[in-house]
Amino acid sequence: MATATENEISSKELTCLAHNLNNLMRDKGVDTKQLSALTGVSISLLNSLKRGDGNPTLGTLITLANFFDISIDSLILSDARKRGTVAIIPVYEIQVAHEANKHVAIKNIYLKIEKDKNMSHYAIQLDNSSLMPFFDKGSIFLISNHNKHSDGDIVLVRINNEYNVLRKVFIKNQGLLFQYISLDADLHFYDNYKIIGPVIKVIHNMRISND
Repeated sequence: MATATENEISSKELTCLAHNLNNLMRDKGVDTKQLSALTGVSISLLNSLKRGDGNPTLGTLITLANFFDISIDSLILSDARKRGTVAIIPVYEIQVAHEANKHVAIKNIYLKIEKDKNMSHYAIQLDNSSLMPFFDKGSIFLISNHNKHSDGDIVLVRINNEYNVLRKVFIKNQGLLFQYISLDADLHFYDNYKIIGPVIKVIHNMRISND
């Protein structure tokens, strides 16, 4: 009977590896043949690992972990899919960029938010070309309610408790000043405003299916 060496992984780790490998391949949309071609790990070894069999070398584990962008511990000791969260983020439509505008819920889309389970995010979509040449019609702005804005950030701000607009914000000695997102725009001071949140990501001209 063969004795285990220090380089062998336990049956529990093999079971976890098999579970993760099958799920990660499904999530990434690759089959065994494709994964073998992309990583250099043989098809026979991959099939064994997917069944919870075999004795992968450290080099094989490193190769697979690097391919799926996770740590070796995540690959063999835990549920690798729990490293991030897929959240449903509501998308709202900005119909007029610089004037009073009505927000209409249009569609939910799935965006991957890594390690942000406790943060509140949502997105707005620009349905016109008024922010050209900076942002095209159809661009989606991901907003965080909890992130702190910094000087020069683009923020979603509510003016006079009536309408929401995208502005650049600048921190000055006299307070916050806001600027239209356009060429050579002046800075403006508002008596009554509330910054809803900074833009943390822009998806340029994203097309959303009507299905």
